[in-house]
Order: sequence, then structure tokens, then C-alpha cells
Amino acid sequence: MGNLKEIPVSLEGDPIFKKLFDIAEISNLTPAEMNAYQQSLKIKRDNYNHDQYILEQGEARGRQEERAKAEQEKKEIAIQMARKMLTAKEPLGKITEYTGLSITEIEVL
Repeated sequence: MGNLKEIPVSLEGDPIFKKLFDIAEISNLTPAEMNAYQQSLKIKRDNYNHDQYILEQGEARGRQEERAKAEQEKKEIAIQMARKMLTAKEPLGKITEYTGLSITEIEVL
């Protein structure tokens, strides 16, 4: 194996031999090549971690926007209900109890 430069065709499909040849290739690197290899691994890992961070931030922002949208829709439904109840001359206490709106918000309607 120490004399082989490439994986023999008969072993190309075997993932174990592929990994073995990769390890052998890395162990034969010069110190300068090993340093360059380690730097490239560091860059690759840093990029992966950066991408994961950005992905997590985007997902968190999306969840936050969805919650805000749901709250806005809930408030719009409460306002519609309050308007109907005002039209039906329901007391303010009952409207606040059923809609969750404050008296000030209802008086503005």
C-alpha cells in the first residue's frame, strides 16, 4: 500500500478502502502541506458554523414574524367582534371580557 499512488479499480467502490487511502494520503503530507490542509479544514468548519448560525437566526426571525402576524390577526378578529357587539349595544364590560380589548381600545372604535 505504501507504493500505491491511487486506489486500485477493484477497491474503488469500497468506502472502507477509500477512507484508508485518504488517511494514508494525509499522513504522508509534508509539514507545509499538513499546515495548509489544517487551515483548509478550519476554514471549512468556520464556514459551516457561520452558515448554521445564519440559518438559525433566519428561522428564529421567521418564527417571530409568524407570531406577530398571528397576534395581529387575533387582534383584528377581536376588533371585528367588538364592533358587532357595540352595534348590538352590549355593555363595555361584556365586550372587554369576550374580546380581550381594553375599554380605551373599544371606545376608539
